[in-house]
Amino acid sequence: PPEQALTRAGQLPGPLSGLIGEAVAHSRKTGRPLFSRKPVLGALVETFHATNLPPLRAFASQIDMAAHHGVESADLMTDVARGLAREYHERVMVEKELLGSKLTTRVAFFFFFPAVAILLMAFLIPVIQMF
Repeated sequence: PPEQALTRAGQLPGPLSGLIGEAVAHSRKTGRPLFSRKPVLGALVETFHATNLPPLRAFASQIDMAAHHGVESADLMTDVARGLAREYHERVMVEKELLGSKLTTRVAFFFFFPAVAILLMAFLIPVIQMF
């Protein structure tokens, strides 16, 4: 069911899944349905509309409409899953780049400065012994 798919999507890392998780938590806390029913606005749409970001509002409306119509929800949930996976992959790649730069500086401090100190001592010891 779409509710279960959104609950699983809300447990993934990333900002979009964080918003989905907030909507699921809001739905459970208030007892409001996750998807809109005729007189009641769904918790998903309400949470995403609170961000005041048009793409997120449109996204929530599309999911809500697909859950209402039912047939298209499988395709839409597949697109949501791919979007979440893409977002997670991009975040992992950014973290990978940051890790590379962090490791470079740490390796430089760990190997370069001791090597320079050893070389300086090798040159300075004979000079000091001359006096």
